[in-house]
Amino acid sequence: MNDTAKKRVYPRAFTERQLDKVGVDLINEYDRILRCQNCYRTWIFGILPGGKFPRGYWKCPDGCHDE
Repeated sequence: MNDTAKKRVYPRAFTERQLDKVGVDLINEYDRILRCQNCYRTWIFGILPGGKFPRGYWKCPDGCHDE
């Protein structure tokens, strides 16, 4: 990776600490309620078959985390 390349950051675990690193607050772990630290929008995401989280579940629906 060269100096101008941007390293992608994403949470490796569904924890307050990991989500905080990407600018997201974990409001309610059991209902999967997240809040963007930039625009304060909240959202809920569904679980995929097999109990997996959808890709980009932590990204703000308003695009605050788009690269």
